[in-house]
Amino acid sequence: MPVPDQRIHARIHVSTEIEVATPSGTITAELRDLSKGGARFHGATDDLAKVGDSLELYLPSLSGAEIVVMAELIRIIPERVGFDYAVRFDIVEPAMRQALLDLLEVLLSTSGGGRHEHARVARRIEIRFGPVEELRAILEDISAGGLMMTVGEALVLYEEVDVTVPDLAGVELLILHARVVNQRSQIRDGHTSYQVGLEFGSMRPEAKRLLDELLRSVNEELPDTSADPTVDAGQA
Repeated sequence: MPVPDQRIHARIHVSTEIEVATPSGTITAELRDLSKGGARFHGATDDLAKVGDSLELYLPSLSGAEIVVMAELIRIIPERVGFDYAVRFDIVEPAMRQALLDLLEVLLSTSGGGRHEHARVARRIEIRFGPVEELRAILEDISAGGLMMTVGEALVLYEEVDVTVPDLAGVELLILHARVVNQRSQIRDGHTSYQVGLEFGSMRPEAKRLLDELLRSVNEELPDTSADPTVDAGQA
């Protein structure tokens, strides 16, 4: 059975400087991911704002003007260096909403802003992998060039595997050949798991078309819910 999606909006990983107006003043921060419903940015300290505070994010647009978004701080996440701030968008002016959607569309179809060769879309679903796709994993994010998945056992670096990826309805969509290019262990609630990065090999035009359609459908599947207080966007 597919694992229920834990995010309302697909996130696109980026890395670019933005301005953020906080209760303590306006700062320069690194935008790390962006969705229709929220964002995550990186700051040097954890005292920029408190959970529940209102912030203003000044995002770049394709026209060169800034996209001003009102957001609520919902989470502060400690990192090895500094802190990540997850925010949920509260108000996006109608005049700027299309500019935000246009920006997401371009990020999805082009570079991931320097952190990845391809823009990556985050969506937690169950996938299968292995020589005969008998092993199960949780897809964390996927791009045109590869994916990140969480597994219970460590894999072998540069091992080649076949990954079965379903469509949004959970039906088998395509099988992609990939190799392990990085992995790291993580411990949660006393259990060890591994985040494994895979790089796709060459694929037939039909497989590439299906993958492109999946990436696009994940980004476009949900309606605007910027006024919905239950949206939990910008998760780490």
